[in-house]
Amino acid sequence: MIEKVQLKGGSLILQALLVVFSVILALTVNEFWRSRQLQSQASEAKIRILAEIAANLEKTGESLTYHENGLAKLQAARVEKTPPDWGGFDKGFVHPAKLTRTAWDAARMADLIPHMDYDDVLLFSEFYEMQEDYRRQEDMAGQAIFSLLLDQGIHGMNSRTNNLWGIIYSFKYTESNMIKRGEEILDAMGNPNH
Repeated sequence: MIEKVQLKGGSLILQALLVVFSVILALTVNEFWRSRQLQSQASEAKIRILAEIAANLEKTGESLTYHENGLAKLQAARVEKTPPDWGGFDKGFVHPAKLTRTAWDAARMADLIPHMDYDDVLLFSEFYEMQEDYRRQEDMAGQAIFSLLLDQGIHGMNSRTNNLWGIIYSFKYTESNMIKRGEEILDAMGNPNH
């Protein structure tokens, strides 16, 4: 009779251990699949971020061309010693690219950044910080130009072409650097969109 009680007790312990083991195994498998799902989503987010960077570089290239043309118009007016043809600035004195950061922000909001390679995140952060600096530059330039126009009108620009040249050149410089660094980032990541 004592042997039967011990067998039942041992059987209960064995069953309890099997239940604990099963729960631990189920949690481990669940965590494994969740981790794989997050890795897959992070990979998809990386592809979208790279596509967004490529699209932003294209827009930046268009603005760079506009600013190079603006500088050429100002230089031609300098050489001819005439006021610039302000009508030639059909998109404004400066025309910064309208860049997006939707893919980057979405990846951050979905908490996918921790599941990406650290070096990739570092490069993405660097590029999007350059974009933010560019946006701040746009704000400052817009305020300066608007203040001058409000104060002196378009004719006041005739005496300030050197200042305008400096503002436009600063955009050319920033855009050139953004394109160069953005292309380096896309090349380093083997982006098929580039």
